[in-house]
Amino acid sequence: MRKIIFLFSIVILFASCSQDDLSQPTSNNESQEVARLTDVNYPLKAEFARALVNVLAENQSARKLIKDESLKKFNYDYDVMYLLINEIPLDDGQTFDDLMLNYIDSNTFNLIKEKLPTLTMFVPELPDNTFSAELWDITKEIPQVAIRTTNTNDVPMIDVSGEEWILEGQYIPLFPVVVVKENERIVWNPNATKTLKSSIGKKTSFAFIHEDYNNSEAKKNLNTKSIVVDGYTIPTDLEKVYQSYDIYSNYSGWQRDYIYYNMTPTQTKGVFNYDYIEHIVGFQLLGDPVTGDAQGIIRKIADQTGDPTQKPDRSGNLTAWTDGEFEFHVKLYIGNILGTGNEMLKIIRASGYDLFSAQTKPNPAYTGIGSNAPRAIFSHLSCNYLKVSQPLFEWDLENISPTIRISVEEYDPSQSTVSTQSTATKFATNFGFDESWGEKVKKGLKFGASAETTKTVTYQVTTTLSSDKLGDIIVNFGDNIIHNKDLIRRQLRGGGRGENRDLNFNQKYTSGDFQIFIAPKLVGAK
Repeated sequence: MRKIIFLFSIVILFASCSQDDLSQPTSNNESQEVARLTDVNYPLKAEFARALVNVLAENQSARKLIKDESLKKFNYDYDVMYLLINEIPLDDGQTFDDLMLNYIDSNTFNLIKEKLPTLTMFVPELPDNTFSAELWDITKEIPQVAIRTTNTNDVPMIDVSGEEWILEGQYIPLFPVVVVKENERIVWNPNATKTLKSSIGKKTSFAFIHEDYNNSEAKKNLNTKSIVVDGYTIPTDLEKVYQSYDIYSNYSGWQRDYIYYNMTPTQTKGVFNYDYIEHIVGFQLLGDPVTGDAQGIIRKIADQTGDPTQKPDRSGNLTAWTDGEFEFHVKLYIGNILGTGNEMLKIIRASGYDLFSAQTKPNPAYTGIGSNAPRAIFSHLSCNYLKVSQPLFEWDLENISPTIRISVEEYDPSQSTVSTQSTATKFATNFGFDESWGEKVKKGLKFGASAETTKTVTYQVTTTLSSDKLGDIIVNFGDNIIHNKDLIRRQLRGGGRGENRDLNFNQKYTSGDFQIFIAPKLVGAK
C-alpha cells in the first residue's frame, strides 16, 4: 500500500541488492518518465516542487514555518498542508504565496491550488538521526525536495542548485529533504459539518476522512500514574485490570465481571459501570516465528494491486520514507440483542520506526551533494511492540453479544463494497430489576443460573478492495484480560524508547500476521 511503505525501501533488499548495488552509483531517467505518464498530477507537483526548493533555500523564515507546522502533527503526521499555511505572514511580512510566485507564474500556481487542494509538504523521519522535523536545524540545513508519485518507487528529487535527479527506490536518503505529496487523510468537502481552519483562523472546506486522524485541537494528557510494582508505575486506568487477577485467581470467574459490574465470588450481583471502555492497548506485526525477521509481513502488506508499480529488479522495495505513518483499519463486529449488528471502524496509526527496528547499510559510493548525496539500504528488520490506547466500546453484556469479532487490514484507499452477513449469536439473560438495589442488575457470575438465548444477528460488512487483509480474531467477554500479575518486557522503537514493560495482557488474539491486545480502561483517569 502507499501508506505503509514508510521507512522501507526494503522488502526484498536482501535478494535484490548485491554488493555491486552498494558500490556503483546509478541513474534512472526512465522512472521520471514513468511518473509523468502514469501520475496525472505529477507535472503540477513538479512545478510546485521547483518553486518550493528555491523558497526553502532563500528564506529561513519559510523553513521555520514548515518545521513548526510539521511539529504540530495536525493529522498525527509531520504533514503541512499548503492551503492551510499559505497566507501566514512571515518575518518580512510576505506570505508563502508571495515567495512562491517569485518562481512560478500565477496561472500555473492557481491551477495547482485548484487541482491539488490537499497538496502537502511532509518532513520525513530518516534513519540514524540524519534528519527529521525535530532535528532540522533551519539555520544551516537547506533541504532538497522530493516528489511522491503514485506509480513508481523511484523518487524524483530537486536539489537547491536546480539539478533534477532520481533517487532509486531501493535507497532511503541520509540528507535533509522535504516531500511534496497529496494528503490521504484530508478531503475537500464543502458540505462537511466539521471542517479545518487554516493557521490564521480562516474557515476552509477541508475535512478529515476519519476523526481518528484529527489532531488539530490540542488534547490534554492525563496523569494516569498510580501503583508502582518493581519500579514500574501501573496507570490508574489499568489499575482495576491489574487487581482483577487476584479477584478470580483461585476461583472460576470472569475478570470483566469485576471490571464492569464490581462482581466478586462473594458479591454476585452488580450494576453496569459506564466508567470503563474496551481499548486496544497493544499491537504488533509478526515476523518469522523462528528468526523474528520481518521480511515476510512486509512482502504481504506491500504486495497488492494499486501499490506503486514495481520494476522487475526491485522485487518489492517500496519508497516508504516519502509518506508518514502506517494505517491499519480495525473493524469490530458487535451484535446487539435486537438482532442488528454494528460494524465499528477504528484506526491504528504508527510510523515505520514504531513498528519495525531496522539496521541500515550506507552506500559508500555516495558521499557528496545533489544526486551524489548520502543514502542507505536496510539490512535487517524485526517487529516492534506498539503501545496503543484506542477506545472501542462499553461492553454492556445485557445488550451486547459476549463474543466480538475483530478484523484487521492494512488500509489502502480504493473502492469498497458492502455485503450482508448473518450469524447465530448467544446473549446473556441473567439481568433483572432488584428491589434491594433499586435498579436493574446482573444476577450471578458469568451467565448466572439462567440459560443464554440465541439470536440471528445481521451485519453490514465493508470490504476495501485493495487493502491487505491480515486476519480475524475473536474476543470473548469471559476471556482473561491479563494472564497473571507479571510484567512483560516488550521490544519497542529503537530497542526501548520509553517504558518497555507492560501488563501481561491476553496473548491469544493473533492471526499469524499480527497480534493485538484488548483490555477495558477507566475513562478520564487522573
